Amino acid sequence: MKKRLFREKMVVAMVSVFAFSVFGPQTPDAAASFFPATTYWVWDIGLNYQAGKAIKAFVKVNNIFDKFYAEHSNARYNWSSTPVEQWWSAPGRNIRVGMEYIF
Repeated sequence: MKKRLFREKMVVAMVSVFAFSVFGPQTPDAAASFFPATTYWVWDIGLNYQAGKAIKAFVKVNNIFDKFYAEHSNARYNWSSTPVEQWWSAPGRNIRVGMEYIF
């Protein structure tokens, strides 16, 4: 029987985050204008490869579909400013590539 080393050393993972209502039931409807999206679905994918006992290589793509959304807002505490100044957008699509060495 052949041993498949590459497959045994590789891990692929896909992660999804779905937010149905960013505000929650206690937030007034006026806060909706302070977010770019009230509902969003974000997908990430990553690949790890164990090259040796102490070396691991990885690549990860975050926000695969480049969804524009915000997780945090200052809307409750500062209603006087314009909506755009009151939320901080999450990063768009980005890629991380690297290696880890354990010693």
